[in-house]
Amino acid sequence: METSYIKIVTKEEFIEMLIKDKHLRSYHVKMMSMKVINILSRIKAIEEKNAIFKLFLLISALIKIENLFEEINTVVLSHTVYDIQNAINLEINDIINNLKKIKSLEIINDKYIRITNINDFFKEYHEYQKNSY
Repeated sequence: METSYIKIVTKEEFIEMLIKDKHLRSYHVKMMSMKVINILSRIKAIEEKNAIFKLFLLISALIKIENLFEEINTVVLSHTVYDIQNAINLEINDIINNLKKIKSLEIINDKYIRITNINDFFKEYHEYQKNSY
């Protein structure tokens, strides 16, 4: 869409850039934090037995990535139900049926997940978590 340039830097040059540029340092910390949070959420989702809670865990991690650098309240996730199936090893019909139970999202064309209200999603997630455990 736009012209982009990529600069290849050594590890030492990158560290020097982080030291000099406060904005880059903040951005880098956010990115690394989100990677860790995402990995931990995926591990929790894989280990979870309850299918709906498993989906809540994974989708909440995906929302946090989508919402990382801008404040949005509605999003169509870049991951499809098939990506979720690969991540947590549930049957596609189970995934779709359980996703339909979550009020704050909708499934588009049996493939894409649209979070209609991110704040409501997290309220529903925390309410479900509180009532289930």
